Amino acid sequence: MSVAAAQEHEVRPAARQPAAPAPPSPVAAAPTAAPLSPTAVLQLQRSAGNAALARMLAAPPRRQLQRCGASCRCTTCSSEELPDERLPRVLARKPAASVRKGDKCEPERRISGIVFVPWRDEEVVIANKAVEGSKKALANQSIALDLQVKPFLELGNLNFTDENDSRTVKSYDQVCAMMEELEYMRSKPGVVVLVVPISGEVCGGHGQACYVGDLKDRCPALKYTRRLIIVGRFMSESDLGEVLAHELGHHAGRPQRHDPTTYGHEAYDKDNYMNFGSANRNHYRSELLDRMCGLSFQF
Repeated sequence: MSVAAAQEHEVRPAARQPAAPAPPSPVAAAPTAAPLSPTAVLQLQRSAGNAALARMLAAPPRRQLQRCGASCRCTTCSSEELPDERLPRVLARKPAASVRKGDKCEPERRISGIVFVPWRDEEVVIANKAVEGSKKALANQSIALDLQVKPFLELGNLNFTDENDSRTVKSYDQVCAMMEELEYMRSKPGVVVLVVPISGEVCGGHGQACYVGDLKDRCPALKYTRRLIIVGRFMSESDLGEVLAHELGHHAGRPQRHDPTTYGHEAYDKDNYMNFGSANRNHYRSELLDRMCGLSFQF
């Protein structure tokens, strides 16, 4: 075969065609609002890499205003107003602390809590009278009682009828057993009151009412309740009217009471809540009112 014939049988490469326009880069599709398909995400991952893909899919960072204060290291504070959807979250401010102004608390002092009482009509009535009487009385000094009366069924440890059908709480062991069950029923924070017929060692045997500031020491098994006000079943109407105002006064005085008589009963002042049971009591003396306005009532 001649050289010319051999050249005719040689496989020659095909003539090059003009290059087609390159398809749009998948990277350019990322900023669109339409959601990316799994195929597009895979192409982005292969072409741009994992880190770049994560940055592209992440929400754009939002600039927030920085507060300046003593601990702030910024040199200037921005005053630029951002659109509503980009405003930083503002924490709710606590209400202003109440302090004594003259013979009242300002702003109004609110004391919340729970009043436990056996589910018997006559005893629920007593609990309501105790709450309403002290609520009305304390309003004179701008102290608002927000107490929920919560009846309970006398089951298990809450049944305090003895073998002689004498229905009374005679010991703090009984009080502890009851409160171990009742404290899980607390639906409002704050003060805890127990309205039951009492005798024996409870409240010193006088059967009226008392503030038990050392309840946690008496009842180590309690998990949430450290203090308690106990109101007896058999109280006169005049004693019942401001009984909670009286016992709350004992709580307010107790934490800084170096002398046991400093914030005790004040029989010399007829209309003072800390007097012994006289009707129409309407005030705390100024030193005790200071603490009623500002002290914690978390029992």
